[in-house]
Amino acid sequence: MKKSYFYMFLLKRITLFLFPFICSHVALSQQVEQIFELKETHHTSYFFNTIVVDNKLFFGTSNGVQYYDNKTKTIKLINTHIVGAIDHYNGEFININTPVDNLYSHLLPINYSKSKSNTLVYRSDIYIICRGVLFVFNLKSYNVKPLPSIRSISKNYIGSYGGIYSLINNEKIEFPTYTSSFIREFDGVTFINWDGLSIIDKNGQRNFYASNGEGIEIKDEIIGLANDVEKIDVNRFLLFTSYGVYLFNDKTLDFKQVLSASKYGILNFIRSEKDINRASRVFLHNDKTIFQYLPTTKELTKIASFDSFIVDVFSNSASIYYVLTDKDVRKIHLTEKKENYILFDNIKLTNNIGVFKNFVFVTSDVGLYLFDLKTKVGKELIIKEEFNKNAFFIDNNKLNLGSINGLYEFDNSTLTNLFNEQEDLQENENIIIRKDKLLIYGLFILLLVAGSFLFFRQKLINYNIKKMKYKGINQAQINEYIVSNISSVSINSICDHFELPVNKLYNLLGDKKPGDLIRDERLKIVRQMKIENKSLKEIAQATGFSTSYLKKLLSNQ
Repeated sequence: MKKSYFYMFLLKRITLFLFPFICSHVALSQQVEQIFELKETHHTSYFFNTIVVDNKLFFGTSNGVQYYDNKTKTIKLINTHIVGAIDHYNGEFININTPVDNLYSHLLPINYSKSKSNTLVYRSDIYIICRGVLFVFNLKSYNVKPLPSIRSISKNYIGSYGGIYSLINNEKIEFPTYTSSFIREFDGVTFINWDGLSIIDKNGQRNFYASNGEGIEIKDEIIGLANDVEKIDVNRFLLFTSYGVYLFNDKTLDFKQVLSASKYGILNFIRSEKDINRASRVFLHNDKTIFQYLPTTKELTKIASFDSFIVDVFSNSASIYYVLTDKDVRKIHLTEKKENYILFDNIKLTNNIGVFKNFVFVTSDVGLYLFDLKTKVGKELIIKEEFNKNAFFIDNNKLNLGSINGLYEFDNSTLTNLFNEQEDLQENENIIIRKDKLLIYGLFILLLVAGSFLFFRQKLINYNIKKMKYKGINQAQINEYIVSNISSVSINSICDHFELPVNKLYNLLGDKKPGDLIRDERLKIVRQMKIENKSLKEIAQATGFSTSYLKKLLSNQ
């Protein structure tokens, strides 16, 4: 491991260690980071300092006085007689001793950060001169709230694998302990999809889940792993699960399957910019097809089909769809075929697509893609970050995106500024360095590092050991554990046995959810024991299924 990465890792681990203490003193909604990005480096001359004269940038260098030409974006030599650090007095450049301030030395690469430096903040850029090299950093126009890996966002809640946080009182709710899909809010009723389903309203919180980890359980019937919810009318909702789509009444708890996953595949609700889908019609997609569903008539109509695997879909209107596949991003206009075109081609590891103002955004495991619908210009990886699937929310004039490192917030102006920012880097990669506003903990962190180096060195060793351990775990081992403990196995027991976080378990299994693996193995046993004429009680004891669920299951076969 390189030294720079080691220290970055060490700082990250310290921050994570202190996070609970920080959260107890600082409101969740008030934590904000500023983002700095290395924009340019210059070392053609030995730079001493930089000043501003008549709204222009000038540099004192070993070759003389130089200035920054905004039109050509280059540094030009204008005076060879004044060599070294400079100032400006009575209309002339003069020599001075090299000033030192070290104000932003923490932004510099590790091999420069301990050396003396000179700083100038000008407009949205920071000019740092250190050991003769000019570093230019850009202060990004957006902010980030440093939170645990965010999995879902709504108006009043943020969900993660580390817990679900209320933005109303800045507190962590007691249950559930994680979320793996959307949080939806409808007129005072909140649905939290976490494999199981939790409903929060004015009367309190109700939780619906199977103790064996199979997903939602309502009135002793399991209806699959929770994915999404959409409101149809008063007290009536559509529940999207791994078993299909269910019509559900949140007051009476009556439910009925209206679309089966066994027939149509896993169906996902298509979000829209202006809630065009509410009540009268609902738009859905599976791996290959977009459908329209009419709740009143229960009519399902095929709208469009694709050869590529559909990752996500977002709609602007009943006829315009932005389709994210495993190969590209497409605009589909059902009535105006001439308006169909490819926004991005050959992109991978993508998660979600949406439209905010005049921008189409695509989140991925490697960064953020933006496409300007007015100019039809796209920019790739404008932000290099690992964004999480289903972790986006559009609320009025704000776009929220969740990543493994926190919450990104944009309004139209900041997103436009981000899109228009100069991307001309002279280094091979962008360096994003975050500056915490939680400076009150800075001294404490430094003391902790100085006094506990050996402790964190051991933590690093343990981390690498655990990382290698994760690499040694495969689906075959997980399957073996499931089969050996089939009557009692759950997602939590798998994680406990292999010492895996829930997100690591899902990553190891890829497209296959652990609940699906458990259910498949149990169904194998059910079929075999049925052939052997075993009783329902015996089958229930062997598989972990309830007898009521077995009656339902076997009656459908």
